[in-house]
Amino acid sequence: MFDSQMVFFGKYAQLIKKYSQSKQGDSSVDWIISDGEGKTGPAHLFSTYYSCLYAAAVLGLLEQRKIQPAADSIDRSAQKADVFADMIVSHHDQLVYLYKLMVLTDPEIQLSNDERVRKAFTSVPKEKETIEMDYFKEYIYGGLEIIDDLFGKASSYEDISNAVSRMIQKYESLLAAEPVRS
Repeated sequence: MFDSQMVFFGKYAQLIKKYSQSKQGDSSVDWIISDGEGKTGPAHLFSTYYSCLYAAAVLGLLEQRKIQPAADSIDRSAQKADVFADMIVSHHDQLVYLYKLMVLTDPEIQLSNDERVRKAFTSVPKEKETIEMDYFKEYIYGGLEIIDDLFGKASSYEDISNAVSRMIQKYESLLAAEPVRS
């Protein structure tokens, strides 16, 4: 698991490219903003596609937002964004950690607590990898939509700053909440 490239198509490829600074030599999707003094130029929230993917996975998991994309939103003939294998492999441990969090916290996974722990901390058979990667990608898709909801209408650095402030306040309150005790 997490030993090969991840490929995104259509709408989700466009979102990755919009918010990432591409160093991969492919066509990018520019996010043009104003500096407040009449000049415009491209902006990026993330330096790499991997950074965008990771942030999206974290946000998707944090908000338990999964998206099963419609076929037209992952049109393979449209935009394509590759997160190359070397990036995935070099960040393998981070992705496995998020995968374990998904298994442990997803309310739709119908497992006992013991089964969740066992599944999170044992290796996954190769035949299940594709299904589970698709499931994990649903969180990435959800996170990409969260990022777009937060920043999609930003047209200036001030808008970006305000969106970041709102995001910090929102997640700060989630992290400060009392843990649920059973």
